[in-house]
Amino acid sequence: QHVKDIVENWKDEIEKSSLIIYRAAGPFNRSILFGGSNPLLDRTSKKLRTIPFSTRRATFTEVKRVHALLSSAELYDSLETATRKYALQKTPDADFKRNKTRTSCVNRAKSRELIERPLPATLSSSSSSEEELDEEIGDLRIESGDTEAQDGHPQQPEDIALEAVDENIGCLEDLQEFGDSLTPEQRKKLTKKKSKPKKSKSKKLKEQEEAKRKELVDVISRGDISAMERLLADHLNSLQEGVDKEEARTSFVNQVLDENLNTLLHEAALNEQKEMLRFLLDNSADPCLKNKTQHTAYTCTQSKDIREYLKQFAKENPEKFNYNKAQIPVNALTEEELAEKRKAQRKVKKEKEKEKRKENEVKRKEQEERQRFLNLSDREKRALAAEKRLRDLSGKVITRCFNCAADITGKVPFEYMGNVFCTIDCLKAHRLKGPIVLS
Repeated sequence: QHVKDIVENWKDEIEKSSLIIYRAAGPFNRSILFGGSNPLLDRTSKKLRTIPFSTRRATFTEVKRVHALLSSAELYDSLETATRKYALQKTPDADFKRNKTRTSCVNRAKSRELIERPLPATLSSSSSSEEELDEEIGDLRIESGDTEAQDGHPQQPEDIALEAVDENIGCLEDLQEFGDSLTPEQRKKLTKKKSKPKKSKSKKLKEQEEAKRKELVDVISRGDISAMERLLADHLNSLQEGVDKEEARTSFVNQVLDENLNTLLHEAALNEQKEMLRFLLDNSADPCLKNKTQHTAYTCTQSKDIREYLKQFAKENPEKFNYNKAQIPVNALTEEELAEKRKAQRKVKKEKEKEKRKENEVKRKEQEERQRFLNLSDREKRALAAEKRLRDLSGKVITRCFNCAADITGKVPFEYMGNVFCTIDCLKAHRLKGPIVLS
């Protein structure tokens, strides 16, 4: 866009000019000047010329240098002098060629490097070539054995008699089969074998450790206790003096086997190898270790036998590990204990339901009694209360509200016109039912 803006600003000067000299290296740069529906320059214009020599990067200094060369003229005495000078001329970037580094990336924005080659030598004159041709012809005449005639003149070539002779030349004696004195075994020894790149010590150790881990996984998946005992014994025997064997044993049985951080216990639980699990736990394998998905040896398997064995091990060794961290339910009950517990729970539930039914029956009777009392008239209520008092002189007397029949025994009632009420609201409701007419 910057180039287009500049060319648009110079449009008037470009149209007035008689010659336009440019440098556009690469198809992208040329498309800026000549591409598009409205190109900046007309490709078919006779005023266009390219710079006839190589240039450096397009800077202001380089533009001044190119302008000085294009606007200057040099005179030479002869064509040979000019040819000799231009044959020895160096490119502008000759001093920088040593510092260039070859890369696979081609920068098409830059112009191609021009290699200056010497001009071909000038041809000799036609007269010298004719003299050389005459000398060659004379040599041929001498070699052909031309003889002089009796009159002293040389004999002409057509006077020489030629004879044709047929002759067979055999070469079978000279042709022999290709002889090889080496046997195939000797030839193999002489051929150089391609030496494989040597592995570093760290890489060798890493491969050895990987092979050991694969062997452990194979042994656990097969449930081979004897092979596991042998591997553990070899590991302990390979230790140096002064190393604690108990710590080495613990580190061996708790080592990680794969990228999922599964230990030997995880592999034994996943493969449902109960005997292998027992062997590892007896050799201080830690059931609290978790893998990459935060599963312990107990939670990573769905086998009931493996889980029951881990529960049993936790009961037998309650102080050996933190079984809450290992996610092993320590206080889990057996099947018989669970059956007894369920039976007791059902019994308690039945007793609660029986008590609830009794309470509901008492409430129902009380509700019926209240409803019957409310259906009585005022006179019947007073008569019932008097009868009840006479009947219960020696026992407990139940006092009820005259309006809602609520039990108010032991409470201080509201009295009105010889009747008792539980609340003032009941009293007001009674008064509204039968207001007293004053005469």
